[in-house]
Amino acid sequence: MALSIIILTHNCYSKKGGCIETVLLSILNQSYTQYEIIVIDNNSELENFQKLHVFTNSIKPKCDLQVIRNSQNNISIGRNIGVKKAKYETLIFLDDDTVLIDNNTLFLISELSQKSIYGYSAIRYWTKLGWYEKNKHVIDDNMVNGLRDHYGIDYSLPDPSIRDKENNRHLIRTYIGNFGFVNRNAFIEIGMWDSSYTGYGVEDDAAAFALFSAYGRPTLLTEIEVVHITHRISKANLNELSLNRQKFDYYLKSKGIKEFHVGRLLYCEPNVIEYVE
Repeated sequence: MALSIIILTHNCYSKKGGCIETVLLSILNQSYTQYEIIVIDNNSELENFQKLHVFTNSIKPKCDLQVIRNSQNNISIGRNIGVKKAKYETLIFLDDDTVLIDNNTLFLISELSQKSIYGYSAIRYWTKLGWYEKNKHVIDDNMVNGLRDHYGIDYSLPDPSIRDKENNRHLIRTYIGNFGFVNRNAFIEIGMWDSSYTGYGVEDDAAAFALFSAYGRPTLLTEIEVVHITHRISKANLNELSLNRQKFDYYLKSKGIKEFHVGRLLYCEPNVIEYVE
């Protein structure tokens, strides 16, 4: 089962230390090799895009890789470009700061995708701020060994304030956008990513709701672990998150839904949808 891996990036070098390079290397060093990589650059500043271009050109001989420049910095539009360009039936969405720990990860996804329409909720470990910049070259030079139990990765839970949440439970599992898989035709059937969520956040929740409504619960990727390269979130991004949350809540209420609990999906808990009384 061949896989189409879609990675969205925006100013990764200036904002995240260029960690997309390590993300791509973690894919290249997978034991499973039946895949294509589609990198969507969401209108990064020219210097960021040039650095990305240099690196991706250096690895192109080793894999089926294309880089597409999106003229808009819109997460959903960018990912939808990747969906439309994908050659294969199974899509994997991967953020530019989410590194695959185990070199058998793609093999596991290929197996699961033959039995399930979609899945997410892999275990997500978080690094400390600055850890990546300090260890990047050692990590990249030894990527063939994977990341498990190497290089002092901090497996402690993230500070809830990183995403302006009251607790960090949701942060230690992946969502469909930062690491998950879905059948391409099924995803097109639900309308793909909703581009009305502009800026930062909540497009994942909307996709999770649409997938759950159409196909039931996701397959949980609890046997898979990834590392999230921690970076700062700007106040502007948090404001965008708040506005998108309000938009999503309004949409749910129009359907008679008081709340959609993504966290309960992540942990296979009951009462995912709470209806208005």
